[in-house]
Amino acid sequence: MKNTKELAIALVAISALLAENFKDGVETADIGAIVAKITGDEVLKAKLVAAYADIELVKEETKEVTAAEVLEVVAALVPEIQALLQAIKK
Repeated sequence: MKNTKELAIALVAISALLAENFKDGVETADIGAIVAKITGDEVLKAKLVAAYADIELVKEETKEVTAAEVLEVVAALVPEIQALLQAIKK
């Protein structure tokens, strides 16, 4: 579930970034701010690189999933979901 977890984390992290930048509507300047954040934030960039590195393995990883594996992914998402909620509240 390593690759699935990395993909889920990256998707929620990007969602938080989009929520933060698009909450007042989508504007051209938002795209520049998003690109700047991705290129300037090493932690975010690492999440995206990790998610994309072995993305083709996610399909195989998720063919048969146990409840424990689902909980593992959900637990890994907690900090990202908290960041998403903070971005929405701003």
